[in-house]
Amino acid sequence: MANGWNENARSRDERPAILDAALAALPTAVEIFASDGTCVFANPAARALGGLGPDGGDREAIVRAERALLIERRTFDAEGAQYRIGAAIDISDERRLQDDLFQRAYFDDLTRLPNRGFFEEAVGRSIRADEATDFAIAIVGFDQFGAVNEFYGRAVGDALLIEAAKRIGGELGEADLAARSSGDEFSLMIVSQEAGNVEGKIDRILARIKDPFFVNGAEILISASAGLSLFPQHDATLDGLIAKAGAALAQAKRRYKGEARLYDPALAVRAQERARMEQDLRLAVRDRRFVCALQPKINFRTG
Repeated sequence: MANGWNENARSRDERPAILDAALAALPTAVEIFASDGTCVFANPAARALGGLGPDGGDREAIVRAERALLIERRTFDAEGAQYRIGAAIDISDERRLQDDLFQRAYFDDLTRLPNRGFFEEAVGRSIRADEATDFAIAIVGFDQFGAVNEFYGRAVGDALLIEAAKRIGGELGEADLAARSSGDEFSLMIVSQEAGNVEGKIDRILARIKDPFFVNGAEILISASAGLSLFPQHDATLDGLIAKAGAALAQAKRRYKGEARLYDPALAVRAQERARMEQDLRLAVRDRRFVCALQPKINFRTG
């Protein structure tokens, strides 16, 4: 078998026709160029890929657009003439699948904002950067959003979240990041070295959310609260920053609905004390350590 041919199978005169048929049937795009750059052959797959073949356009643009994976090599014919053979595989479907998987993995289907996973990876990279920039983590949560879903329906609630995401994004800078982290909560990373600048930006976001939402003919008034933590002042870890922003949000929702609260270290102490007391009470109830004492009331005039 010479050059891949079975000498007894086909005559030499039949080989060109067989090769043409084989190349035409290949799903791989194949081109052959003369030494002067002229395309002397292109199979149907090359023409279908677009931009390839004798009448094709910018082959490099197709590769840059990640539509094709291109492989080239140089060869010589029996007379010593040089040719360049290129083979390209159409990877458009694979790229679309990868893009779809990326969108599903890192972006919220409803608001099209990054999701919690994307947000945490981005914050982690900022923390690990050689020259880490000061930034704030803010968690923005709607106040009593469940009432909107219960009264107007989930479709209206979803539409409100979509509009809220647009309002939040409109107040952020190019270096900032917004993500939908849970049902009615948004996580923000705001790049700034001044706490006052961060709080001012969050105040504007909360003010925009207080503006009426017009959804399906309904005018909806709602507020949101926010909790903030600062890197590196409050914590230098991803989990710590998010936990502290969450603690500040919880305080805002309890006492300052519609406002933003900056993390206060005293919050942690009070939260621990409250958690310890709740746990002690549960254990006491379970172990029947409460004693019910009855003290009679006596009317001295009537006995």
